[in-house]
Amino acid sequence: MELLELIIDPTIKAEVIERVSEFLTKTLGKIIVKCNDTPGFIANIVGCFLLELVACKAISQNLDVATIDKIFTTFLGLPSTGIFGLYDLIGYDVMKLISSSLLTSLPANDAYHKIYVKTPVLDKMIEEAVNWT
Repeated sequence: MELLELIIDPTIKAEVIERVSEFLTKTLGKIIVKCNDTPGFIANIVGCFLLELVACKAISQNLDVATIDKIFTTFLGLPSTGIFGLYDLIGYDVMKLISSSLLTSLPANDAYHKIYVKTPVLDKMIEEAVNWT
């Protein structure tokens, strides 16, 4: 992944941050987002929000996984894994841990709390180690 969140600690000298940033961009080819320390990191909050929202809607409305992945990859620019392939890649058990962490660390008024729905089918998939793809 190209995106890298660089958390800036005020006690670190500016030249150290600059050298690290240069190494990350020029040597490793990363796109750096300098940010404050945020529970779950910014990219994970946004990404997990999308994954949870789509998975919950797909399950509740009995939508076809392949069609959803095709729409998100072809028209919305997601990686070739699609929503559910990415869910598989991350792992249902890991997503469950991430969700739990976000639910306990994000403020109660955060939108993640509004969209998150505990889905028994995902718990069953974790138990049975089932993949969507």
